[in-house]
Amino acid sequence: MPQVYTRPTVTNSAGSEIAWNGETGYINREMLAKFVSDLTQPIYYTAGPPGLVAAMKDMLSEAGVDDGDVNSEDFSGY
Repeated sequence: MPQVYTRPTVTNSAGSEIAWNGETGYINREMLAKFVSDLTQPIYYTAGPPGLVAAMKDMLSEAGVDDGDVNSEDFSGY
């Protein structure tokens, strides 16, 4: 069975009442490379607002990830 990794990140924890010790900032190649040695090997799942999903698809494509290895769902209005 393939390994599944989830790495949550937040972009603005400063105003939160809950302490956050995980990753912070926008997801980019540098952040992913901290955890994945070859970005072209995993199958990716991304969900969120349309702008986030489009940015993730673009970033992964520029990193050499095949479009078929990127699964996504966008939604808005939350």
